[in-house]
Amino acid sequence: MTIYSFYVPGDPKKKILVADVRTKIRGCKELVRTILLLNEHEKGKDRFYPIYTNDKVASAYDLLVEYRSRQNHELCYRVLTHDLDLDALPKSYPLDPKAEKVQFHDKHVMLVGWIKALAFNIINDFKESLDKKYHRMTAGTIVRKFLDRPATIKTTADEIVVKFDYFRECNALKEYCDKINKSNLEISWFKDKVLKFEFESEEEFKKRKSFLSA
Repeated sequence: MTIYSFYVPGDPKKKILVADVRTKIRGCKELVRTILLLNEHEKGKDRFYPIYTNDKVASAYDLLVEYRSRQNHELCYRVLTHDLDLDALPKSYPLDPKAEKVQFHDKHVMLVGWIKALAFNIINDFKESLDKKYHRMTAGTIVRKFLDRPATIKTTADEIVVKFDYFRECNALKEYCDKINKSNLEISWFKDKVLKFEFESEEEFKKRKSFLSA
């Protein structure tokens, strides 16, 4: 048994004790490598937290860092389920009660699942391009705050202009849209018109509201 003292990954002020041991588990022919963490603030059996692994090469610290990253995967699945309706997928089998043998067809399921995962990645990339205070927001919050916004679309001979209605945090979106404006992005399916973004000012917003309420 080897015992180490590590700083908690991401928290240089907190130390933990870690033992690299082998554990006998029922049903396993060989001893299983176990990274045993000691929580000195708990009592009894709760003081020890085992991480079982079949990795015989990586260091105990690297395995600890890798294990802590599992939370990101769990949060990713939670966001996909609640924000992007990952559970709402097409049927993978025909609804025919007379069929003698059910044939599973998973192509549609895989396609829809892939599209939702792609949307998740695109939204993540988008929020990473914004200010740091938005980086921890979930996909649903980002959609409500920045993407599901009313706007006016105007086309000219060369451009398609999207003008957002004024909203409180529109300045957070302007830098991102300015980069797109400077790139002269052409929309191939819209006769190669260049996409441009504009924003309604607060003054324009107030005038429009006062006009509509008159």
